[in-house]
Amino acid sequence: MAHVVHPALMLVSQLGGPRGGEQAQARAWYLEPLAERLRSESLTVSTEVVVHTSVHRGLLDLAKHTDADLIAITSQGQGGVQRLLLGSVADKLIRSATSPMLVCSGPRPTAAA
Repeated sequence: MAHVVHPALMLVSQLGGPRGGEQAQARAWYLEPLAERLRSESLTVSTEVVVHTSVHRGLLDLAKHTDADLIAITSQGQGGVQRLLLGSVADKLIRSATSPMLVCSGPRPTAAA
């Protein structure tokens, strides 16, 4: 299980800002209980917080470094202009990964009332 943090967020944190280091720490805190649930089912799971400028490249590098059997991700299913401007991590991974991919629907954001 992995989460990618942009190096600029780490720099902001080192300069006294709230984002990078806290985000990395929070993601580690979030990932570990999920990993423990899978370990209780006799699965081998590790957690990583990766610092990289590109989410899909960071995940691909980690998969290659760990010789991953499978890359499983959730997708928010964004479309339209947002996907055009930001791109899709899932799409980039599917097109670039050498490991098998499993893409599941993630939670949908709720509309603000």
